[in-house]
Amino acid sequence: MANKVLVVVDYQNDFVDGALATPGADKLDSFILGRVKKAIQEDYSNIIFTIDSHDAEEYFDTLEGKRLPILHCTTRTEGEHCISVGKGARLFGKTGRFIKELAKSTSDKAKNAATRVGKSFEEEVKNWNFSVMDTAFLYDSELRVLRNNKTPNIRIAPKETFGCLDLSDYFQAQPDVIEVCGLDMSICVASNIALLRAMFPDAEIKLLVNGCGGVNEKANQGMLNWIESIQVDLDYSKE
Repeated sequence: MANKVLVVVDYQNDFVDGALATPGADKLDSFILGRVKKAIQEDYSNIIFTIDSHDAEEYFDTLEGKRLPILHCTTRTEGEHCISVGKGARLFGKTGRFIKELAKSTSDKAKNAATRVGKSFEEEVKNWNFSVMDTAFLYDSELRVLRNNKTPNIRIAPKETFGCLDLSDYFQAQPDVIEVCGLDMSICVASNIALLRAMFPDAEIKLLVNGCGGVNEKANQGMLNWIESIQVDLDYSKE
């Protein structure tokens, strides 16, 4: 059986209807949620959400902040752990609500392992603490070999740059097929696909075109023309 992975890139409020809104991105919600549910039903080895994440106090000192001086997807961390998430950084719409409900349905052991001292798991999920949610998902996914039922292998991968440099660390198994969708097509989606192609040279990578959006139509079309040259397939499935 082929190991399949779904990667959803930056489907966050700020890129849909916030600081860097993408026209029509709200209409991708049903498609993306449908692909997530399909991946769960078909027992994909992983479903990974990349999360654009910026420190409000440091963003404008970065090259991105200087060339794109629009604060977006703000989070606050202590060490390696996320402790607060701004509204713009949260996952959008029905897709976001579905992931929150999955986090709430993790095992009690996973919740206890993930929760910070003095906090409740429910409070952490309500406030979109991605570190806590990811830890709970990871805890349960590592136990899946002991279970007879299918446990969604959800992972949440924060990143401070266009591409997630640690993306391969979130893969549970060597992938045979990687499906990618999300925002912005010519920037973060393109960056992560290029990284995935380098990380997994023998994997079949598919861009789910109807699950992607971007602000610049000319750049989007250029990305579609370019991406096939690195042996990525364009998948125009409608659901």
